[in-house]
Amino acid sequence: MRMIWLLLAPTILHAGATSLSEPSAWRFAHSDAKVLAGLEWKRMAKTPVGDSIRAMAQSTDMPGMSATELLDQLDRLLISSPGGANLKTHKQAPILVIAMGRFDLAKFRGLAIKEKAAIKPYKGAEFIYPVGYKAADSLVALIDAQTILIGERPVITAAIDKSKSMAGPLSTSNSLFLRASASASEHDVWMISSVSPSEFYTAAEGPQMPFLNDILAAEMGIDFNDGLGLGFLLSTKSPEAAQGLAGVMKMMTNLAASQVPAQGGSTQAQIKEMMEKLDIHADQSDVKISMKIDQAQLRKGMEQALATAMQPKPAVNLGGYKQPPSAMRQVVPVDVAAMARQAAPPAPVPQEPPPPPKKQVIRIEGLDEGPREIPYSQQPQN
Repeated sequence: MRMIWLLLAPTILHAGATSLSEPSAWRFAHSDAKVLAGLEWKRMAKTPVGDSIRAMAQSTDMPGMSATELLDQLDRLLISSPGGANLKTHKQAPILVIAMGRFDLAKFRGLAIKEKAAIKPYKGAEFIYPVGYKAADSLVALIDAQTILIGERPVITAAIDKSKSMAGPLSTSNSLFLRASASASEHDVWMISSVSPSEFYTAAEGPQMPFLNDILAAEMGIDFNDGLGLGFLLSTKSPEAAQGLAGVMKMMTNLAASQVPAQGGSTQAQIKEMMEKLDIHADQSDVKISMKIDQAQLRKGMEQALATAMQPKPAVNLGGYKQPPSAMRQVVPVDVAAMARQAAPPAPVPQEPPPPPKKQVIRIEGLDEGPREIPYSQQPQN
């Protein structure tokens, strides 16, 4: 298995990446990106997983363009973000998706017109606004036959403006792009982050996982050339934080695996077996996660997923994003503190103190001055 950890060795990284050049479309990415992620579809399409994805796409109905036709036009995707989600104002972190390939722009325009979307020019690009567009919605920008951008309008306009004044590759001012070039040449799916995940969620939507704040950086690579190879590295604040994070991740994985029915169908068995192959361990201040699945097992899993995907589905509306059914979009936050409380033995129930003893008196009646009570206390016997 190709080890993603080798990418982290500075000498290898420098030697391997200096000869790599950035794709021209990367000029639209955030210059100050803290996270870069990519999908190398042109290479991945030649793997068994790529074949399965194409087969799944055949069951997706799209008006005016088949999903497989869209995949055939796509070469790769890049996602960039500078982070900066604001916990107080609930401001989302800006995200830009850059699609690179050989696109039939006339067909995209025809799709937009058919869906009654508005097409407006901006500095040589064409912005496609979905029906009912609002300021916080994402839109599609047709740059040229090789590049399409997806994101919020301010993010896209800033990317276009910046691209026209660039003097050189982004890697000259941001080393994250140098590492991204190396990862893109090595992995089918990859991600590099130089910040904590807390940079990308607000207080309202963020998962109840305070331990994520201990993560300082992350790097991931997934390969499909020979089965499935996964490598994930999380850099934390300290060895103690790494040990704690690895422990929590193991606990969550074991909990998820324990909830898969032991006598379930073949899909459940595949999921359970994959979870059992996941290796999680701490190495000084890092948490390393890896998994290897051979070609036969991966093909079997993809065939089962394909059988599920081939079931009839409603048509996809390209005129604007539609919310999935509530059962699919429901997100259940993970409360690690609650999980720890459930795993701990129940706390003892406090016992109420005994009531104070009642006052004992001797009551004398028949006196001229009326009844009289004399306090009485029993003396211990010798």
